[in-house]
Amino acid sequence: MTRPDLSKELSDAGAASTLFHFKHLVGLGVPRSTAAALRLHTWGWGVVKALDIGDGLYCPGDGPLQLILPVWEDGDLIDLVAFRSGDPADWKLRTGLGLALGLERGWEHHHWHHEVELSLTPLDWLRNGCDGLCIVDWDAPDITMLSSLPSIACPSRDVATKLRQALTRPQSLPPIFVKETALAA
Repeated sequence: MTRPDLSKELSDAGAASTLFHFKHLVGLGVPRSTAAALRLHTWGWGVVKALDIGDGLYCPGDGPLQLILPVWEDGDLIDLVAFRSGDPADWKLRTGLGLALGLERGWEHHHWHHEVELSLTPLDWLRNGCDGLCIVDWDAPDITMLSSLPSIACPSRDVATKLRQALTRPQSLPPIFVKETALAA
């Protein structure tokens, strides 16, 4: 399977968005300054018709129009997340490599010396001015990195429980052994 060109897909989605979409985002409670800043910044956002292809993934196609947000990690575009504004809790990823929105500058972000707010959905994350994190893949192996944060404010008891379970999930380890080498005679 060929890896999708995420930059092009994000650029195309941005080009497909209009003033109507911008006003719709603002009408959904996203601060005007946030929607505008995302638009001007390389983080971007856009709209695309997307098809659910299973396993929590989507591909551009003849499906319903969805909002697209980039998933950055340490300055690299690693995934896109798509959701319909009418059902923001049902999102899909493009590659399945993304862990969270809000990691564009990585784990060492300066304001994470304090409480990190966790948003329930990508739309909530936008409404929060893109502050904190929104987990987009609760099964990602890197989710354990969240345990390095000083404290995490969850939007509900259910999310706190889900986070606690994700952080305490047993990790699988590869076989570890000492390889004996034969001595030359």
